[in-house]
Amino acid sequence: MTIATANGRKEPSVSHRVLACLVCAFPLLGIASCGESETTIPDAAPINPNGKDPGAPCKANKECKSNRCEGGVCAAQTTSTGGKTCKAHTDCTTGCGDDGKCATAPSCTLAHGGRSCGPDGTDDCCAVATQGTSKIDKYLITAGRMRAFIERFDGNIKGFVDKLPTEKWNPGWTDDDALPTDVASANLVLGPAMKKACDQGPNTGHTYWTPKTDEDYSDFDQGTLDEKALNCVPWQLMQALCVWDGGHLATLAELKAAFTNGGNTKYPWGDDELANLNAPDPQERLNIEASYRTPQVPADVTRQNENGDPAEVSFLISPPGRYPKGNNQAGIADSAGNLLEWVGDAPRQFVWKADFEHHAANAAQFNGGYFWWDARKNMPFGLGAGPWIWGEGQLYGNAGNAGERNGYYSIGGRCAR
Repeated sequence: MTIATANGRKEPSVSHRVLACLVCAFPLLGIASCGESETTIPDAAPINPNGKDPGAPCKANKECKSNRCEGGVCAAQTTSTGGKTCKAHTDCTTGCGDDGKCATAPSCTLAHGGRSCGPDGTDDCCAVATQGTSKIDKYLITAGRMRAFIERFDGNIKGFVDKLPTEKWNPGWTDDDALPTDVASANLVLGPAMKKACDQGPNTGHTYWTPKTDEDYSDFDQGTLDEKALNCVPWQLMQALCVWDGGHLATLAELKAAFTNGGNTKYPWGDDELANLNAPDPQERLNIEASYRTPQVPADVTRQNENGDPAEVSFLISPPGRYPKGNNQAGIADSAGNLLEWVGDAPRQFVWKADFEHHAANAAQFNGGYFWWDARKNMPFGLGAGPWIWGEGQLYGNAGNAGERNGYYSIGGRCAR
């Protein structure tokens, strides 16, 4: 007997699993113990899309789509029917978390950045909220979620997208400068390469921790940075992560619906105005104008500002969800504040909303108090003709040039499913 799961797959019913365990208890049936049984799921998203199909010869797990090489042959992908405990990624359709439990989505297997979101840092960073007819991630993508993605594919994200069907990945999106092929190139792509204000230094920096070099290093450790919202990330790489998680990079329409609660409010929290766009919000509804301060400050900070605080910009970027008073009515966090967001409509497109820097005040000058700005280039400011395109002279002529097209220290993003 089977039951349909939330994703449409069929698994043994509860009574069937209980009966199986009772049968396992009797040694006369030739079964010594009753563990958590597994069900083959032939239509599951492959853990390693670049691998071989079940039945193909293999020598190592990584050669197979299921990431399981057994007896010299690629095994079919399986999942635990209990859906809770696991020892390896192959025990789950999503991957096994470092807490020994199946993750809710492939990118949320790490404690730092996977289960560190929300007001007190204990929420699932892949939690989803319903906004109208859309399912949108409650939280901005963390650096830790990107790390889980890079680690699962040994940095070869280019190989991952090359094997995707066209309904999930438009070949026109592929950009060799934005999609790494190994861990070393991933560290470059998520570091300062081909992006604006992403080199680690006074008032700049990326939140994805990379090994220290003479030119690029962070004053914060990997665990601290992994929990923060991811910045300095190419559009293509963030889109690839969302596809791997079973969705897509949230579109302009989805993000604007979250910001306005389906067009019913001026701001995510309602219609109450901010007292001042040039200073932290006294109601603590959003990370704006450098209102966030990382609490775990190392004792040996090498770059400090005039106040003695770390000058590295990651000090000011918050982990997703730390400002619950600013959540929208569906529970979506940071629709305003923290980082601007890439949108999934087309490469390098983003919306200018409030973030940790000065962009909210600038946008409000043109939008009559709104700090949502989605005017397209060559259109009058504030008309809402479409998302901005990074690297085409926008943002007051400060959007970088062709050599900086792959990101900015104030742009992140979130997935929708």
